[in-house]
Amino acid sequence: MPDGNNEWGLLLKSTIESFKTLVKNRVRAGEALALDEYHYLIRDAVERTMPRHDNAIRQILESEASLWTRALEEGARTLSGAGSLVIRNALEETLIGRLGTLRREFAGQSSRLDIVLCQERLRAIEGITPSWRAYVPHLRSCFEAAMELDRAEDRLPNAFRERDAIEYIEQFLAEILPDSSSLVAVASILASDPDLYNSAPAREPSLRGTILKTFERVLAEVLTDLFTKYNRQIKEHGSD
Repeated sequence: MPDGNNEWGLLLKSTIESFKTLVKNRVRAGEALALDEYHYLIRDAVERTMPRHDNAIRQILESEASLWTRALEEGARTLSGAGSLVIRNALEETLIGRLGTLRREFAGQSSRLDIVLCQERLRAIEGITPSWRAYVPHLRSCFEAAMELDRAEDRLPNAFRERDAIEYIEQFLAEILPDSSSLVAVASILASDPDLYNSAPAREPSLRGTILKTFERVLAEVLTDLFTKYNRQIKEHGSD
């Protein structure tokens, strides 16, 4: 549907601006948004801008002929309700159709510098309680932000090209693995989870090397799972 200065076009522009504001607020707070969270924010933006009065609904419908030809879904008990549902669905579908373009606008909000700072925090384990349960959300958030940025810049490999996926994860690991100065914190993280603590350790000549190499292995397992799920989400929602 074309944008315009009629009632429909103005409503669509208002909804897009509301969506952008919601995303900016989340990004500004340092959050990394997964693909499905953009869809939640679209629904939130539509809810915020939807007209509530019958007269406004009628004016929007009259301003855009294509709205009259849309399929009517079940759930509307009145003509006004049917019109409102048509407008709501049209707004959501239009924003979802433009999601690829809209997300690329926010690539700059989550800049490479932000990712580097995130990686530095993980490497130093600063401000993270030395436990596996506390560490993993930081790890996931940082990796998701990196994938979002790389996807926006067309640098994200396909999960089904195994060698490319492995190299991508190894590169990220190289940037976030702590050094030997964080050995005690790493050991505490591994010891905090019974499954990790009792799992087979990596084979290294020293205890120091064994702890760090085991930590690297378990992080790789988390990132591989997250990378596969992220690619699956992209495929299910389309390439946008």
